[in-house]
Amino acid sequence: MRAIIFVALLAAFAFANDVECKGTVSDTVNKHSYTFDLSSLHHNDQTYVDTLFFRTDTQIYYVNFCGQTASACESDDTSVCIRIPNGSDYQYVNGGSTSTQKITIAEGGQSPQNSCTVTYSNGAKCGNSQYKTKIIVNCQNNAVPGFFYDIDQPNDCEATLYMYSAAGCGEDAPYVEPTDDSSGMDGGEIFAMVVLIILAVAIVLYFGLGAVYQWKVKEAQSGREYVIHNEFWCAVPGLIKDGVMFIAHGFKKGDYVSV
Repeated sequence: MRAIIFVALLAAFAFANDVECKGTVSDTVNKHSYTFDLSSLHHNDQTYVDTLFFRTDTQIYYVNFCGQTASACESDDTSVCIRIPNGSDYQYVNGGSTSTQKITIAEGGQSPQNSCTVTYSNGAKCGNSQYKTKIIVNCQNNAVPGFFYDIDQPNDCEATLYMYSAAGCGEDAPYVEPTDDSSGMDGGEIFAMVVLIILAVAIVLYFGLGAVYQWKVKEAQSGREYVIHNEFWCAVPGLIKDGVMFIAHGFKKGDYVSV
């Protein structure tokens, strides 16, 4: 059972920065739904250059939909990396986290079938707020993967990028009534929910079936004996304490006493 939990945790770590590139949005006025596929706007981890970027007079926005940018931001959960001036040099800040990606209904009066809005939030600290980037993807069938053509910056912490791409051309889908005010899918939240469900099921099975095993095979009598691998779990607090002290003492062994 411990192996199941370990595998689940490993899977969660390995895919934490991957989100679904497809999203379905719903036009509640006309009762139509459209699916948008952003896969053509995504590059994998083996790509060392972000081909999608927008340059202003002072900044450069590097973007990788559904995944981590190649540009060196301080976070491993970055779909929008902004290069900003820093004295005589530059620094790179997270302009929006991959795990927060949301594909929602078109904004600005655009046709819901020919445009979608992609938002990234929870970026680096920006004053009393955090960086947030919104991208309006407008349909242009021959733009593959696409290109940015304009930007709107209402303040230092937020920006709206505009682009043309074939990815902005929605495909008809069975109508789905939105369940919240986002009118779209949140890939990060869906993935996190799936991971939590898997972990919860694994933990319940581990301790539940473990208790049955301890009762039937080991003939457990006390509450502690019903906990499978109880020696290990009882030792965990001490192991955590030892690890914390080891780190606090500069990773030097022998200058503290384990209790």
